Amino acid sequence: MRSKEKKRSDRSQWHIVASILWLIFMGILYKRMAQLFHVHQHESPRGNSGAPLSLTPSLLQSHLPEMLKRRSRNGTIILVGFTEGYSDMLLNMMCRWKDLGIENYAIVAFDVPSIVFCWERSLPCFYPLPESESFESVPAMSQSPSSSMNSTVVHEWNSDGFKRITKLKSQQVLRLLQQGYNVLWTDLDVIWKANPLPDLLRLLTEDDHDVLIQ
Repeated sequence: MRSKEKKRSDRSQWHIVASILWLIFMGILYKRMAQLFHVHQHESPRGNSGAPLSLTPSLLQSHLPEMLKRRSRNGTIILVGFTEGYSDMLLNMMCRWKDLGIENYAIVAFDVPSIVFCWERSLPCFYPLPESESFESVPAMSQSPSSSMNSTVVHEWNSDGFKRITKLKSQQVLRLLQQGYNVLWTDLDVIWKANPLPDLLRLLTEDDHDVLIQ
């Protein structure tokens, strides 16, 4: 009888220990996710009431210079772009950069849902415009540079959607170069095992290169 009671007591103790370990694990996981989803809370412009301002092309363009100044390090900024269909890959990239201590990046949101996705998570993003457009010519956020494309669809290589996104990428790099920044563009399917910026900047300065492409 005592043996059965002892076994029940041992099982209860193990259940308590297992529950405590589970709570610790969930606490660590929650903290990790909170850090990922709530970083850079100052990046989203807010009105006098503290509420997020209405997302308009004009606001997003006026927000860009100050955001780049704040995000860049030694005049260098990393750019990555995405549409809504790649949001999970973006979060994976942000998590990896956080592990590497990389903070000097900005996100190019190629469609309206991706802008909302970033701003809801206080991620530093901006709205790209083709070279032929100014933000005054885009009356509302119902439009986007990729408005004719379904953002939840992964565009096949060499499709019209693929070509438009590719063109927008180079335009945003040029846009920041013209503002005097060193720009590193990376796609979401690139795996970052380490921070390449120190080596890249050394090659640019010591070997007098203007462009480096991997």
